[in-house]
Amino acid sequence: MAIDQTPITGDLGRKLRLLRRAQSKTLSEIAAVAGCSESMVSKIEKGRVNPSISLLHRLADALDTNIAALFDNLATDDVVHRDGARPRLTAAGPRRGVGHVIEQIIPVHPSVSLQANMHIIAPEGTTGEAIRHFGDEMGYVLSGKIELQIEDEVWRLDAGDSFYFKSDRIHTYRNPGPAEARLLLVNTPPSF
Repeated sequence: MAIDQTPITGDLGRKLRLLRRAQSKTLSEIAAVAGCSESMVSKIEKGRVNPSISLLHRLADALDTNIAALFDNLATDDVVHRDGARPRLTAAGPRRGVGHVIEQIIPVHPSVSLQANMHIIAPEGTTGEAIRHFGDEMGYVLSGKIELQIEDEVWRLDAGDSFYFKSDRIHTYRNPGPAEARLLLVNTPPSF
């Protein structure tokens, strides 16, 4: 199965702008909290730039929300979510999670307290910059190989291996293998 390369911009930029304006925050206020330039925030809001997953986390934090709320696009009363019909998020660029697609497994909605995503990572692909967020995180390697880094420790995981950690620790994932890897990640509360 080929990796979907659809960028994560589009409605995201419009949602960020609407949320920022609803909170009467300026571009410079959001940029200062998110640790990026005002110009970068503007480009993201206009859909001209794909933010890294790490920057997207920081922007959501600056807006007192989480990434899940920015992608609120599934009805919570849906019970079944068919393969190929679930939303996919893709970050692009050399430090933005090259070869990394996030497929939302369960509905993303403010009323849902659990988040499950399948991370599809191309050979030598990465989630990009290390991140940290509030909550608990567990993962299960469905296929391929995953290299998990939490702070200064690195683990190599194969299909069937699993892990758990408090996600306020700095972490990132990459695929060191020659084939696509699939990683089921579940975290609570939703963070992206």
